[in-house]
Amino acid sequence: MEPLTPSDPARIASYELLARLGAGGMGLVYLARSPGGRLVAVKVIHTHLTDDPSFLQRFRSEVRAARAVSGFFTAPVIDADTDSRPAWLATAYVTGPDLGALVTSRGPLPGTSVTALAAALAEALKAVHASGVVHRDLKPSNILLAQDGPRVIDFGIVHALDGPATLGGLVGTPGYMSPEQAGGGEIEPANDVFALGGVLYFASTGRPPFGTGDLPVILHRVVHEEPDLALVPPAQRDLVARCMAKRPSERPSPDQLLDALAASIAAADHVDWAGLYGTVIDAYATETAAYTSVEPAPAVDPEPGSEPDPDPEPRRTVRLEPDETVQPESARKPDPRPPASPAGPRPRSRRRRWALLPVVGSVVAVAIALASGDAGQGAGFRPWSVDDVRGRAVVSDGLVYVGKADGSAAYDARTGRQRWESKTGAEEAAGGVHGGVLFVRSARRLSALDARSGRRRWQAPLSEDGCLTESPDPAGRVMVAEKIDRGNAPDRLRLSAFGSAAGKPLWSRTLGRSHCGGDLTVGGGRVSLVERRASGSEEEHLVSIAIGSGESWSVPTERVQAMAADDTNVYTVVRGGDERYRVHAYEAGTGRSRWDVRLPGSGLEMYVAGSRLYVLGNDGFYALDAEDGRRRWTSTLKTEGSGEFLVMGSTAYVWWDDTEHGPFRTKVRTAMSAIDLTNGHRRWWKRTDSRADIAWADDRTVYIASFRERRFRPDDNALIALHTRTGGERWRRDMDVDDVVVASSGVLYVRDGHTLEAIDAATGEGP
Repeated sequence: MEPLTPSDPARIASYELLARLGAGGMGLVYLARSPGGRLVAVKVIHTHLTDDPSFLQRFRSEVRAARAVSGFFTAPVIDADTDSRPAWLATAYVTGPDLGALVTSRGPLPGTSVTALAAALAEALKAVHASGVVHRDLKPSNILLAQDGPRVIDFGIVHALDGPATLGGLVGTPGYMSPEQAGGGEIEPANDVFALGGVLYFASTGRPPFGTGDLPVILHRVVHEEPDLALVPPAQRDLVARCMAKRPSERPSPDQLLDALAASIAAADHVDWAGLYGTVIDAYATETAAYTSVEPAPAVDPEPGSEPDPDPEPRRTVRLEPDETVQPESARKPDPRPPASPAGPRPRSRRRRWALLPVVGSVVAVAIALASGDAGQGAGFRPWSVDDVRGRAVVSDGLVYVGKADGSAAYDARTGRQRWESKTGAEEAAGGVHGGVLFVRSARRLSALDARSGRRRWQAPLSEDGCLTESPDPAGRVMVAEKIDRGNAPDRLRLSAFGSAAGKPLWSRTLGRSHCGGDLTVGGGRVSLVERRASGSEEEHLVSIAIGSGESWSVPTERVQAMAADDTNVYTVVRGGDERYRVHAYEAGTGRSRWDVRLPGSGLEMYVAGSRLYVLGNDGFYALDAEDGRRRWTSTLKTEGSGEFLVMGSTAYVWWDDTEHGPFRTKVRTAMSAIDLTNGHRRWWKRTDSRADIAWADDRTVYIASFRERRFRPDDNALIALHTRTGGERWRRDMDVDDVVVASSGVLYVRDGHTLEAIDAATGEGP
């Protein structure tokens, strides 16, 4: 998808053109919006073709035939004008990648998915052929993958069975043509079945059935050679072979294919198409939204009765560390104590999803990505930057939301063009988007803004040292924790849940804590924390509260070092005796003890994903069964009490302080390792001569924020991209990294101080 050029028309008939989808031998294809607001793909035919009366006659015949095609797995022709200049036709727009792009970037599809794809394409061809049409160019790039299954597109070169002679020369894609089509023979439905076999070959192997090379070479293979079926998995081999039979009479019809596949489809029950390539679809949806978003209304001032929040002191956004006292910058004094290590402060885990927005500080915060996806950038993207940014960026629906020194703003994610700005006179930071509502906060107020226009829907008072969850939960709720100052009495903590619809808490609960911090955990629809009920007491209680209702349970616990939660359990790591620590699971709804296991050393962090609980200790990395606590595997790591890890897909990325202390010199280093979560095996290990943190990872790249202090020279700070499989460096960009957001369109949004830069994730190219 690319922006319109000055030579492109603004409209075709009643359709508003939004962007270019592609170009071919017959014309240009545009993303367009119908008068009713629906998205369509408009193919505009080159005028030099429609000036040829014979071509125009054939084109009219084929448009009539294509408009007769209907079926669940086709993208139908919904409108056309063959008499206009230029001529055009419009089809339903499908948001999703084409099969060719998906397999090229992600690899071959699983066997059950190939079988389901075969059935879907057979059903599509059945509908096409029943309308008296042969597609003639069925290939991976003409199969779009929507959330509910594939769609066959491009009926612009179909051949009507009862129409006049075919277009001159070969029409189609050589690697997927049938032998008779490649030889200029008769066009018939069996041609499409041969192409279907080629598509399944590609989906199963990641390779075209007749290889690559010059046109004459490929055509010779199509006519005279057999594809190498040994590369096709056995379960799909016979199906591909039958479809790609040299003789048309030996190929099955679409109905016969559906009969043959019926048992396999029934056994599979259903295929989760969105689960197979959901992140890629999200990338296309984000990119589409960048072109289809309606221009927002101008930003408005705060609603009547609300006062601007004067806050002249510039602030930075960080996560609140446990036991950290928050003070105004003017009240802060230099700490006379030496730093804990020459490496400087290290950020807490990103899985502790609470943030103090805004506060003074210098701790590097590497933000979690809102979406991850393909590594290629969105079409038409150009690196851009914007200044005066406060806090992390939030990326959603084609827009980038940021806090500013005097309010908030939204920018086009692809171009950086400002979409709206909402000024309040107070510094704000973005806190997440849900259902068209953007949450932001200033030093004294939590606000909900219309994400498309910046209009303020509501505001609620908030204490300056309060903290809130970084992003809303699936129901659109944010959790807010605020200290209650009681003078000489011990401070308390008020915990509240806010929804997007109103500026009043859904519920509030007062707890025996003096501050919010990194040890509040959100997961499984609950917020869990440790409560100390009496001043000076070592007795602690684990409290877990249902976010929807405010109902809670509490159990006594030993000193908690880490927590995690899912729909089933709340998990804690507590200190134990004899150089061991314990992992405890409590039933999420009741607090009843489920299981308790001991592990050697001391526990640092934990994370739950699916049926596994991953625990990082100073002597190893462990995978436990979340149901009963049984140890599945152990990966030996010596993190020396400083490790963190990030789980992405089937890999855990672990990093820890590996500083070497000598009598005359201290060498700051960070070690990192990629662990295969299926078996605990180490994929790679490496060391950096700097303080470093893993910012994020996708299926191709691991992004590292590196910080290296140097005497008498500027610090050597960088954002580094590593290959996920090998750990080898892909690119490096010199910059200070305060936080990173990875968008699904292959763009990194990196904050360097008060500047936000949009960077190509594949190359590291920046503004």
